[in-house]
Amino acid sequence: MLRTVTTTPPSGGVQLPELHLQEAGEQVTRLARQLQSLGVEAKIRVFPWGTSAGGIALRVKVRQLIAHPQQLNDWLQDVRGILESGVRLTLSLDDLGLDDKSIDCLQQFCNEVQAALREGGMPKQQLGLCVAASDIALPAFQVISSAVLGCGPRYVTMNGAYMEAGATNRDIATDWSALFNRRAGLAPLWPVYAAGVRTRCPLLNNEATNALLPGAGIAVPAGTAWLPMELDISRFADARGVLHDRALAIALDACVVLGDRIFALLSWPEERQRADARLNRRLAVMLTGLGDLVLLRKENPADLACLRELDHLVGYIHNRLWEKSKQLAEVCGPLPALDQPHPTGRWPDESHNRDWQRRWQSAMVTAQVRHRNLLVMSPYSVLPRRGPAGEDYVDLLPLIAHADALSFASPPHCPGWTASAFKAFHRRAWAVTQRRNAASFIAAGV
Repeated sequence: MLRTVTTTPPSGGVQLPELHLQEAGEQVTRLARQLQSLGVEAKIRVFPWGTSAGGIALRVKVRQLIAHPQQLNDWLQDVRGILESGVRLTLSLDDLGLDDKSIDCLQQFCNEVQAALREGGMPKQQLGLCVAASDIALPAFQVISSAVLGCGPRYVTMNGAYMEAGATNRDIATDWSALFNRRAGLAPLWPVYAAGVRTRCPLLNNEATNALLPGAGIAVPAGTAWLPMELDISRFADARGVLHDRALAIALDACVVLGDRIFALLSWPEERQRADARLNRRLAVMLTGLGDLVLLRKENPADLACLRELDHLVGYIHNRLWEKSKQLAEVCGPLPALDQPHPTGRWPDESHNRDWQRRWQSAMVTAQVRHRNLLVMSPYSVLPRRGPAGEDYVDLLPLIAHADALSFASPPHCPGWTASAFKAFHRRAWAVTQRRNAASFIAAGV
């Protein structure tokens, strides 16, 4: 549910100086231009109440909401305020009911939202929706949602049953066909699979995801606050695909340093986002253009040597981002979330308690970081956008295992692909996410 949505929210940074909104906005604009000059695009938006990023990602229990009219009315007024202020919103719909009841429930829900927005008009492209493929007939989801609520992003979550190579369920085959046939055009359906959000800090836990960040389509915990920044790796290469290493290193450092300064000046329209921003300082450095880099180099994406070289490159990018975050923590202070779960010893012997505290402080010095998450990748980052995307590019999908979080927005059309190739791509990507999710970090030295 929405929590205290306001069009005049306070900024979400840590130890934010008292700045007039206009002055803060001007600072953000200057910092964003500095990033742009280095080859990085910060995805920020300016509103009358401040500068923000990302939009709001929420999960909604639909039948439960509809069953409580007053709660529904209050929620709808919040939604109306969000969309009419220009903030993007993506709703992940849960609890639609079974079989045909899910279609009736979706229709009622969409009608309620439309009625709440009718007086001010429907803001186009601002309301995204996501459903589980197993919850509703996908053609009905696409037709009803686009007819009633416009053509914002439409996502479909695929669970493990859809990814089994030997799956013969008729409904699963029908859903794959619907996804392939409706992947382009008006309000296309975009696949999503369980991703999880990881952190390289061993003193923090990884997180489950249940919502999608507007615009970037990043799978995130609902209500979290992110600053997306796009870094197209192919723009740091010459015509033959040779990277300008120095320019890339400067850009990566700037993503962390300037991104941190921008984050401290941003405002957030929802209470949970404001709390999350203070604690977690999530930067989303969205790495794109890997497929285009392969195209520039005229390499074979199915060649193991190509995969190994790119794996080394993405590993370097990931490590440099985190090392810079650690350096920044030493100068500006660690992530506030590291103080929240501060463990205390429970031994009756005070000397044991003091020893535990020393161990924790030692681990903090070694492992502290300034940001909870940094690197974001999409399965589509391995596909070229400036040339044909052959089926061989699927062999580059292991690269996304480096990501802290995954994005599922704006897949390329890939007109030459068959339904079989489309399904194979997503099943391979899902398999990588499962291996990625199985990896865990242990609190070292505590």
